[in-house]
Amino acid sequence: MDEILVYLTSFMILHPGDLVLTGFPAECARIEPGDTVSCRIEGIGELSNPVKTASWEKIPSLM
Repeated sequence: MDEILVYLTSFMILHPGDLVLTGFPAECARIEPGDTVSCRIEGIGELSNPVKTASWEKIPSLM
């Protein structure tokens, strides 16, 4: 993680509370149309997004 922060701060300023998202665990399943992707931060709230088209259908290079 240190290497990622060093790289990011070489061209941008990070502030307290900034999030650095680096991916997802290998055991995660593919996201399919009809699924809902949700994330929740305790004390702040929840964000949910319905999946209408899978990203790999729009961008073949992601397959």
